[in-house]
Amino acid sequence: MLSNDTRVLCPLVTPFEDGAVDHDALADVVERLADRGVDGFVPCGTTGEFASLTQDERTAVVETTVDAAPDGAPVVAGAAGTAVETVRQRISDVAAAGADAALTVSPYYVTPSEPSSNQAFFERVVDDSPIPIYLYNIPSVVDDEIAPETVEALAERESVVGLKDTSGDLTHVTDVLDRVPDDFEVLQGFDGQLVPGLYMGMDAGVNATSHVVPEAVTSAVEAVRADDHGRARDLQRHVVDPLFRCGSAYGFSGATKVMLAHEGVIDDPEVRPPLELPDPDEREEIQSTVDRVADRATE
Repeated sequence: MLSNDTRVLCPLVTPFEDGAVDHDALADVVERLADRGVDGFVPCGTTGEFASLTQDERTAVVETTVDAAPDGAPVVAGAAGTAVETVRQRISDVAAAGADAALTVSPYYVTPSEPSSNQAFFERVVDDSPIPIYLYNIPSVVDDEIAPETVEALAERESVVGLKDTSGDLTHVTDVLDRVPDDFEVLQGFDGQLVPGLYMGMDAGVNATSHVVPEAVTSAVEAVRADDHGRARDLQRHVVDPLFRCGSAYGFSGATKVMLAHEGVIDDPEVRPPLELPDPDEREEIQSTVDRVADRATE
């Protein structure tokens, strides 16, 4: 579904103001990222605090993203859930809101005992989907991976076009790559392995760090494609990795919003419970990291 020129999609934060979704701020974030080279957008994902949004809010967030994104920029909207019919309805809702594709995870809370259980869930979810589907492998929060053999089986279905992998497990990724067709898109969602994943054959990135250093993240992808190994390595190690470590340590939603507020992109880094913002000392560390890598990104 993505063009060959796609480098990076941004898994968008959902800005809040006094507890409500700040749609003006969200549109500003999307427009800024598009102006700075981000190719596509992923609203209502993990960084977007989808689990803290009502269904009406999710739909409205997707609509705002679609309206703010440039023509031709893909919008892959989160449609996660634990009940088959709920996920099917969410896929229909994001399709009606204008999304180009949907992103859906394994059922969480109840961990399937066998890979075949996940496969059966996904098969029912994607049946007759009005838009293409990307599987979302993020075992750190759903407590289960999408097994490579499950991805292989689902890749045979016309509606399933790709996988966002946020496992941080390159062995798992290479197993998937060995099993799926060449046109099945495997996207790196674990920013700390963006460049290594691309060298192993992944197609593009879905990276929260692109909120802050979009040019550096897209340049890292371009450097890999141009076989500029030194440039790719330096951007990964000295720009992407420090920001990724902040997100890993303090939570991607809160840390990313602190970064954006520090840069003046959003007014308030507000998050919704159960998430909490980093404490003042942690915020200072995050902000100093942003300043340091921003200078390095322009070298």
